[in-house]
Amino acid sequence: MKKKLISLLFALILTVGVFPGVTAGAENSADFILPFYTKQLSERQLEEYIDIRNAVLNGKSSYTFSETIRTQAEANKIIANAQIYLQLLLFYDTYTFNLEDFTQVNVNSGGGQQLKLKFDYYYTQKSFKTIITRLNEAWDEVSEALADMTGDVAKIKYIHDYIAEKADYDLNSKNNDLAYGALYLGKAKCDGYAYAFQYLAEKAGYEVTVALDDGTESEPGHAWNKIKVGKSWYNIDITNNDYTDDTGFVFYDYFMLADSEYKAADEWDDPYIKEVKAANKKNSYHEMYKLTADTAEEALAAINAVVKTKKNSDSKYLVTYQLTSKEEFKRLEDFFTNKKSELRKSLGVSNSADLEWYFADDVLNVNLIVSN
Repeated sequence: MKKKLISLLFALILTVGVFPGVTAGAENSADFILPFYTKQLSERQLEEYIDIRNAVLNGKSSYTFSETIRTQAEANKIIANAQIYLQLLLFYDTYTFNLEDFTQVNVNSGGGQQLKLKFDYYYTQKSFKTIITRLNEAWDEVSEALADMTGDVAKIKYIHDYIAEKADYDLNSKNNDLAYGALYLGKAKCDGYAYAFQYLAEKAGYEVTVALDDGTESEPGHAWNKIKVGKSWYNIDITNNDYTDDTGFVFYDYFMLADSEYKAADEWDDPYIKEVKAANKKNSYHEMYKLTADTAEEALAAINAVVKTKKNSDSKYLVTYQLTSKEEFKRLEDFFTNKKSELRKSLGVSNSADLEWYFADDVLNVNLIVSN
């Protein structure tokens, strides 16, 4: 995870030194797409968020809220809004990755106070602009490919595969929590994958967001995406689909899943936004391409049919299928694991052929890689 989700707390302090109440004065940054969750803001909140965002995008040292606070009720209202804005900036906005931290300063003004936020940044403005240039270069490459495609799923799959093929999972590399890490440096962990997908899918015109599981003391957090296609939202987890480094293939175990099909969806709990729900179970990769089976025998027969068509053409290929019940999934898993000679015979592959299989038991998928 990029940062641990935090509760942003402010207190109204009535005796502080006097600071100049300077607003951001930042130029309009309309080219930077606003995060999806700004749709949940009121018109006034959106204006204020854009002002703060512009200050951050332009590397300003601070932003001062225009309202003068004279009562605790007024303070509470501004504080509540500031909490939402900062949560969006730190975790959901593709373009404000440069914001490292903030400090609250209460400024005396006209018999009351103003709330001032002072910003700390990861990068200089020059480095920030260089990173944006690199991201735009990746988008130029993707947009050229998307221009020849029709259908949302095909375009989303291309973006998904592009990122998986560009990046290797890496917990130690610098910038691995940024879209820049995935798309330019080729190294990412879960949030790097997720922000890369959000960046490209936003540019492609989709409503999309990063989703965040904050984790626990014993369990690490995780980041993935939700994307809207038609009227429905779906989960996409590129991190857990990227087997390119190990196998040379992209998997689709966690592609276009409903919340009920993706266990991490229950762990996303952010008090500052109303999280979108994914309820449609009809557009998973395996459902769309009719790669599902009710029994182990049915799945094996279908896999066998694919192997026969590939035997004389492809030297290495992936076959994937999904079972509709846990019992049949376990039967198939047992057959693969404990009856290897029978498996080769049933698939009609030689003893020299290399077989690798990967079972995703939470979604009942089997991924078989055959090397002739």
